[in-house]
Amino acid sequence: MTYSYTWTVKTGDTDFSGLIYTPTVIDHVVRGMEELMTEVDFSPSAAEERGLLYPAVHAEADYVDSIGVDDTVVIELVPRVGDASITLAARGTLKGELVFTAELTLACIDAATGEPTHVPPDIRNRLQEYTE
Repeated sequence: MTYSYTWTVKTGDTDFSGLIYTPTVIDHVVRGMEELMTEVDFSPSAAEERGLLYPAVHAEADYVDSIGVDDTVVIELVPRVGDASITLAARGTLKGELVFTAELTLACIDAATGEPTHVPPDIRNRLQEYTE
């Protein structure tokens, strides 16, 4: 089962042409990631309580079709958990049709040292529930 996040495009999400402003897609993938991480009890504050941080270290998107104001886009996230990273593959669809793909990679780091560290086993297990 994938994790789904629904985004209704607002005027502020677009550029002067009325079509999606390119960085907005990554912003909404990040918002979906935050909701997913909260769902698995690893919100930024929960991670910080464990002495961990998970900054984004890579983001990319490929656009297949245009997105405009008032469109409702469903973003499906599928996590891949590495030793010290979490990569989320994202697919954005509009009325069931693919409009973008994206990828967001988070590093799991020790907040005190700034060094990479293992993704906690319980978080790894919870995220595995959302793999295909």
